[in-house]
Amino acid sequence: AEVPALGEEGLADYGALPAADSSAKADGMLEAYPIKDFYLTNPIARASAVMQQCSAELLHGEELKEAAE
Repeated sequence: AEVPALGEEGLADYGALPAADSSAKADGMLEAYPIKDFYLTNPIARASAVMQQCSAELLHGEELKEAAE
């Protein structure tokens, strides 16, 4: 098996992590946020009518009509 820890139950133990290197620096600015529509980032959310409404209202400025009670 390529990753034997995935075949075992419980938490995987990969040993000690390497120390962080604070000398690493970003070399530029992010042009644009890569996620355009957070509410539709996975298949379950895309299949949800409620999440479609969230996206339409919050990101696209659509006003959805609701029946008055």
